Amino acid sequence: PLEDRPPCPRRRVLRLYQASFLLRDYGIRAWELAELVQDGRLPDKDPKVALAELQADRFPVDPNTADFWELVRVPGIGPSAARKILALRESGKAIRDFWDLMAVLGRERARKAIRYLDLEHPGLGQH
Repeated sequence: PLEDRPPCPRRRVLRLYQASFLLRDYGIRAWELAELVQDGRLPDKDPKVALAELQADRFPVDPNTADFWELVRVPGIGPSAARKILALRESGKAIRDFWDLMAVLGRERARKAIRYLDLEHPGLGQH
C-alpha cells in the first residue's frame, strides 16, 4: 500500500535513528522525546540538542563531577566520550578548559559540548 507514496525524507529518517539511539544508549526516556514532537514529528534538528534546549535547567554540567548519565545528555558527548571523561577523572586529571575538552572529544564535538558544560569552576560540584 505504500509503494505509490514517496519515500520518507532522508533528514526525517536520520532524526528517527538519532532518537532511537537516545532511547537505547543514552538513558533518555520515551516521554522526554515525546515532549519534542510537534504535529507528529520530531523537530528538524538533532533531537539531543532539542532536548538539551528544552531541559535547559539541567545545564551547564560540570564534567569533573557529573556522572555517566549526566555526561551523555550533553550534545557532543556520547557513551564512549563519557567513559573517557570518567577514566580521566579516575586518573586524577580534570577538564579545566576547552583544550582539555578538545583532547578528549576532538575539536568539533568539543565546540558542540562547550556551551552545555561548566568549566568555570571545575570540580566544585556545580551541575
